[in-house]
Amino acid sequence: GQGARAPSPRRKGSSRASPGPFHARAMSGALQLNLAPTRKPLVATSKDLDGSNSAGIVTVRDSVGTPRSLRVVQKEQEEGNNMLRITWIYNFESKTNKIELRHGRKSGIRKIYVNGELIERDKKFMYYVKSQGSVHDFDVGTKQARILIEPRGGGYNYQLFIDGRIVEAAPQATNEVKSKLLRVIKNKRIGMTLQNNSQGPGVVVVQFQPESAA
Repeated sequence: GQGARAPSPRRKGSSRASPGPFHARAMSGALQLNLAPTRKPLVATSKDLDGSNSAGIVTVRDSVGTPRSLRVVQKEQEEGNNMLRITWIYNFESKTNKIELRHGRKSGIRKIYVNGELIERDKKFMYYVKSQGSVHDFDVGTKQARILIEPRGGGYNYQLFIDGRIVEAAPQATNEVKSKLLRVIKNKRIGMTLQNNSQGPGVVVVQFQPESAA
C-alpha cells in the first residue's frame, strides 16, 4: 500500500550474489522496486569517475505518510588501484544520511557504511575469481535501502534504492525557459523539486508534484 509503514528492526546489512542482468526476479525480496522509473536511474560507474559525480531524486514517505522528494548527491573516488568509494548523501526529516560503498575491483570485497558505521563486510572467493554482481539490503534509520552492483563493460555499475524506489537521475538545467499553468485548489498542496541553476544565480523548478509536499 501507499500508507506509512512500521519501521523495521535495525539490522546489519545482508547481501546475495546477483545472478545476472537487473530484472524483477533477481531483485524480488525485501523491497518492492519501481522498475519503470519516469526518468533514467542515477548510476555510478567505475569507468567514468567524473560522470558519476552527480545528483538524483527519489520520493519517499515520511513518518506521517506524506510523500517527500529527496535530493541525493552521489560522489565517486578511487582509493588506489583496487578500492573504489561511492558515496550517497541526502537529508530526510532534519537528518543528514550518508551511505558509503567501498568496492575492491580486484579483490572483490564490498564494505558498506551508514553514517560512518560499518554495517556489512562482504568478501567471497567467487568475487575474486570472476566479476560478480551482488545485491545488498540494509536499514538507514526507519527506511530500507538497497545497493545493486552489476558488472558492465569490463567495469561495474552501482545503483541505490531507498524505501523500495530507485534513485532517479536529476534532470539537467538548461537555458530554455518554459511555462506551465497550474490550477491551485484551496487547501490542496503542490510540491516542487528545485535544483540550483547551472546558468546563474537562483533555482529552477524541475518537477511538480500535485497534492503532495516536496
